[in-house]
Amino acid sequence: IKFPIAFLGNSREVTITGEAYFEVSKNKNKPFRVKTADQTVEVLGTHFNVNSYSDEPATVTTLAEGSVRVNLGSSSNDYSHAMTIVP
Repeated sequence: IKFPIAFLGNSREVTITGEAYFEVSKNKNKPFRVKTADQTVEVLGTHFNVNSYSDEPATVTTLAEGSVRVNLGSSSNDYSHAMTIVP
């Protein structure tokens, strides 16, 4: 997992290879995004897991609570291939 010492600017972004579980506080002024090689997950205030190993054929996002927007691709600004997941 890669993340800055402090989240400066107008978003909170981390990059992962492997698997990570997140519990994220909602902040509509500073969205939280998880980037992998295959997708960008934009958090809408939730608990979720991302599994993105380089030796596995797919990235899997599992929602535990709340909602997330999953964008297939690494660009967080292109939502043409995005879907929102809810429980």
